[in-house]
Amino acid sequence: MKKALITGATGGLGTCLAKEAANRGMDLVLVGRSWEKLNALKDEIAAETPVSIAVYTVDFNHLPNTTQKMKHIFSKHPDVELLINNAGLGYFKELEGMTTTEVTEMISTNVFGLTETTKAFLESASPKAVLNISSMAAKMSSPKSSVYSATKAYVTQFSNTLRLELKPKKIGVHVVHAGPIATPFFEKADKTGEYVKKIDRWLIDPTKLAKQSLKMVKKNKRELNRPRMMKVGARFSVLFPRIADFFALKVFNYK
Repeated sequence: MKKALITGATGGLGTCLAKEAANRGMDLVLVGRSWEKLNALKDEIAAETPVSIAVYTVDFNHLPNTTQKMKHIFSKHPDVELLINNAGLGYFKELEGMTTTEVTEMISTNVFGLTETTKAFLESASPKAVLNISSMAAKMSSPKSSVYSATKAYVTQFSNTLRLELKPKKIGVHVVHAGPIATPFFEKADKTGEYVKKIDRWLIDPTKLAKQSLKMVKKNKRELNRPRMMKVGARFSVLFPRIADFFALKVFNYK
């Protein structure tokens, strides 16, 4: 594929995906909330690879703004062939202690933003593939992530169903289920910093994950699950839900 649009490109996995796509020779359209970070990333990539790079700011917390801006972006770049829906956020709190604003932000970004971006891509670009970044939270339950997990379960089921819709058009739909990644995501999700300290040894390298993700798209595979240990755990939780609940509450409750 010759051109990719990446949301949530200003940090973490999004930045690594942008760099890896550029290394593979793809022109880029980078979308994020920070103009300064977008331009810094643009300059960094341009210094290393001779690809074309355009940047746009979009706040996925505001749905009308998202819809209008994404339609505008794709009208400017109708040759985008790969969409990478990476933008996402989460708050690790029990539901009763969560604010309406926090709930709205997660649903707006993880559900509505992803859906509207995908719709605009299919309507106005040159779609060959969609890569959605979900989470192992979509497959495994854990305390203090009820809303976040639900939004990621949406991403997974949305991807699986959209794959069926687009198969006759030969447009691939791929999904990444990742456990905790070593990114700034947790600065908002868990402001105490305790969660990262507890699971530090299991954090996924975002550069490695970005390479694996784009390799999956190239090979036209359905999904990528990392780390493999959590993939096994997800299967276990389906077969033995009560035992999985015990472990989620008593053994692996790090939030």
